Amino acid sequence: MLAAWTGPYGGVPPWDKVNTADFIPAYDKAIADARAEIDAITANPKKPTFENTIAAMERGGAALTRLNNLFGVYSGNLNVGDVPDIELVVYPKLAAFGDEVNQNEALFKRVSAVYNGKEMKKLKPGEKRLVEDHYKGFVRNGANLDEAGKKRVAEINQRLATLGTQFTQNQLKDEETVTFDALGRKSAVT
Repeated sequence: MLAAWTGPYGGVPPWDKVNTADFIPAYDKAIADARAEIDAITANPKKPTFENTIAAMERGGAALTRLNNLFGVYSGNLNVGDVPDIELVVYPKLAAFGDEVNQNEALFKRVSAVYNGKEMKKLKPGEKRLVEDHYKGFVRNGANLDEAGKKRVAEINQRLATLGTQFTQNQLKDEETVTFDALGRKSAVT
């Protein structure tokens, strides 16, 4: 599930190879790979630039993005069998990894250096926008908070990941027991 997609249109998802039991270990591997890519960016001894920081971040996490696309279809459209249980494991993992990235001080320093650096004035409009989006995303997700604030944001995000998933699952269960008439009004409970 983590392999680059092949075929027409720049590659298509390998639907014939998806086994829902593989989602959790695939996420563990994809997150570990994305973490290693972030670590490589922060370990770069060269001065932060658009190319070695922002563009590197954009190129990173490709396997995780592909996996999210696959799981999104299962979670959003094929939410049966073991998928609801997998959601309760996967979404908190993704929230934790998101906080790990957004609260990575070394990474935020590199992004800030590009955002506040001389190179910013020389970038193309699309590149500037990308730098701004990354910088503001870090700030909005707590990069400038003290350790207690970062910890609290991470706790809230974990709770939201769990509650959001439970809410969606409860809503789907509720919809399974209600029928509607032609005008969209509740007509009976089955």
